[in-house]
Amino acid sequence: MRRSLTATVLVLVLTLLVCCGGDSDGRCEQVTLGNSDAKIENNLDTGVEADFPDIAFQALIRPGKCEIFGMPAGSREVELTQCTFVADDQCNTFGPTVEIDLPLSEGETITIDVHSGLF
Repeated sequence: MRRSLTATVLVLVLTLLVCCGGDSDGRCEQVTLGNSDAKIENNLDTGVEADFPDIAFQALIRPGKCEIFGMPAGSREVELTQCTFVADDQCNTFGPTVEIDLPLSEGETITIDVHSGLF
């Protein structure tokens, strides 16, 4: 019984870390775990499509929200494009795509403030 309870508690803790992590203001969601973080804050009235081509990961960020992407340390790139949400999981892109280099050191968090002047 004790082994089963320990395993259950461990699963619950890991679930909370993965699904419910974030920052203290409640605006950010921890999307993936890693030893370094890219925090993208969307301060636009539109959505933002964030594409990490070197790790084959893409995410949609709603207006006024932010997401934290954990990833291995190293030189990374993120491509940001504005988009209009047409469904919960679908966003039509428009305008230019901005490429941002992310030279992530282990344990480092780089914050990207997405605002109209970025595009």
